[in-house]
Amino acid sequence: AALKCFDLLCSEHCVVVHFGVSRSGYYAFVHRLDRPEKDAALAELIAQQRERSFHTYGYRRIWLWLKSRNIIRNPNKTEVAPLTLRHSV
Repeated sequence: AALKCFDLLCSEHCVVVHFGVSRSGYYAFVHRLDRPEKDAALAELIAQQRERSFHTYGYRRIWLWLKSRNIIRNPNKTEVAPLTLRHSV
């Protein structure tokens, strides 16, 4: 248990010192790792459609494709665009 605690403190120290991340930011990230993505199903649909379109669809075309399937989402900044960018390779 002490070794695990030491590893956690070492990794926290390394991230805080070398990358300039605040301690609270580090722990917020660590706690987010356990949570599932809230739009995982939508992200999977977007990834599949981008594969079918040979990665030529941007967020506007993805949004129109979702709209044609009666999946109504906000195209800008909050839903479709970030998911499209996250799953573009």
